[in-house]
Amino acid sequence: MADEQTTENTEETTQDTQKEESSTSEQNTVPQHRFAEKVEEVKELEEKVSTLEKDAPGKLTPEQEKEQQAKEYLTGLMKEELDKRDTAKKEADTVEERKFNQDVQDALDENQDAKKADFLKFVEEQGDNFTSVKSAMSFYKQLGSTAKDAKAEGQEEERSKPDLPSSEGETEEITEAPEEDKNKSFRQVIAEAMRGAVGKSE
Repeated sequence: MADEQTTENTEETTQDTQKEESSTSEQNTVPQHRFAEKVEEVKELEEKVSTLEKDAPGKLTPEQEKEQQAKEYLTGLMKEELDKRDTAKKEADTVEERKFNQDVQDALDENQDAKKADFLKFVEEQGDNFTSVKSAMSFYKQLGSTAKDAKAEGQEEERSKPDLPSSEGETEEITEAPEEDKNKSFRQVIAEAMRGAVGKSE
C-alpha cells in the first residue's frame, strides 16, 4: 500500500509540474502574428544595410549630385569673374601708369629747369593735393621760385647789415686749458685771473 501511495503522489507531482511548465510556456510565448512582423522588420533592415554597403561611401544621391554640380558651376563662374576683374584692374593700372609717366615727361619738357627726381619726390609727398601733374608742376615751380626769392633776400639782407666793430680789448683764443690750470678748481683759476688783471691795471 505504501507503494501505491508513493506512485499516486509521483503521478500527481508529475502532472502538476507539466501543468506549471505549460502555463509558463504560454506566458513566455509571442503570438504568431507579432513574431512574423518582427521577422519582416529584420529582413527589411538587412536589405537596407546590404544596399548601403553596396553603394560606395563616396557616392551621392541624384539630388546631392545635382547640388554638387551646381556648386562647382557657380564656383567656376565666380573664378572667371574674379579673373576678369583682376585682368581689367591690371590693364587699367598699366594705362594709368603710362599716362602719368607721359604727363610727368611733358611737364618736365615744358619746365626744363625742374629736376625729375625732385619733382617726383614732391609729387609722391604732395600728390594727393593735386588733380593733375600739370597743376602739381605749377605749384612745384611756385615753391621753387619762393625758395629762391627767400634765399636771395636773405643774402641781400646779410650784405646790407653793417659790420660789427671789433672788440677793443685783447682777447686770446683759448681752445684748451693751459697745463698749469688743469688740476685747479674753477674758483682758483678765477682768483688768479683777477689778480693778474688787477696787477696789469696798476
